[in-house]
Amino acid sequence: MNVLITAIFQIVIFLVIAAIVFAFIKATLKNAKFLNGNVIMSLMAGYVAILLISLIYTYTIPTEASDMTTKQAHVITENFYNIVNNGGNIADVEGVSFDAEWNFPFAGDLLDINTILPNDDHVYTWVVVEKNENLHDEIQIKRYITPYVVDEIDYTDLVPKPTLELQNDRLTIKYSRRSEIRLVKFHKEFTITQFTDEKMFDDYDSSWSANLLHIQVPGNVKVKADESVNLQRR
Repeated sequence: MNVLITAIFQIVIFLVIAAIVFAFIKATLKNAKFLNGNVIMSLMAGYVAILLISLIYTYTIPTEASDMTTKQAHVITENFYNIVNNGGNIADVEGVSFDAEWNFPFAGDLLDINTILPNDDHVYTWVVVEKNENLHDEIQIKRYITPYVVDEIDYTDLVPKPTLELQNDRLTIKYSRRSEIRLVKFHKEFTITQFTDEKMFDDYDSSWSANLLHIQVPGNVKVKADESVNLQRR
């Protein structure tokens, strides 16, 4: 139904423009002094008609937006950093969710965390290690992520997850290549923007998504990591 309505509006706009062009050419050929009062009034009326039709048409264009705005995503990420760095409960941060979890059997007393990065890529893995006296012969890992929003559209689900492998006492975090998202942004034509506060060429607005691996280990386990890991202990 929406497609039909859009097509009808396009046809109407085309017919109106064609009629104005036809009338203009006819007046030009009929009278060299075509810029008289009647012609000018006709042109103005046609221009106003195009403006009104264009304005109505813009409200029929489908839009996609999430419930999360870029500003809200910034606030959530900033709050997440503050709570984690001050020793707060990671799971209780509003707006932050975990999208992956791993459980590995582990009987050692030293966990060595290493990262494998794509060629020519630099990624610092944010890891918080917490000792849990109730854990025995097991480590538990969850990835927490804050919203990634670009121009009010949520792309959080497109942020790639790492691959985790445990061999003996070595936990390896593998990253694939970065995901590439190509965005095309449309804006209203000058016939509309000349009467609004919108810019002809505006920038996109995006948030920065924070990723964290929360690792819980038994109370007797010590943890070390390579230089690509931003390791915080609790």
